[in-house]
Amino acid sequence: MDAPCASDSRPWWHPWFNVFKGLHTVVGYRTIMYIDDDVGGPYGVNLRFGAPVVSAWFNATLSAPDYFFRPTAGAHCGNSPPMGKPSTVSVCGRQNDWVYDTSALPPAGCLINFWQPN
Repeated sequence: MDAPCASDSRPWWHPWFNVFKGLHTVVGYRTIMYIDDDVGGPYGVNLRFGAPVVSAWFNATLSAPDYFFRPTAGAHCGNSPPMGKPSTVSVCGRQNDWVYDTSALPPAGCLINFWQPN
């Protein structure tokens, strides 16, 4: 659904298996975001107080004032979705890990994606 263009038929997970060779989770945005959206501080506080990495990321991004009025930005293929929509990719079964789960994992055989719809 979020491929750059409708002509891109690759499944979402295709490039991620090259990344998950020990990694637990990647957090980011599925839409364009502001570089200085002040999400880092609240995200760090959430992690400090023991929130799982995925939950901490969604809490910080979805409560960011910069995105409260749903600004949009032109994106690939003429789309203009709301800015600052979070997304995470995790190894299956590791989506509730917290910042102190630091053991290296074997290469992933299964991935799970959480994302905020428009």
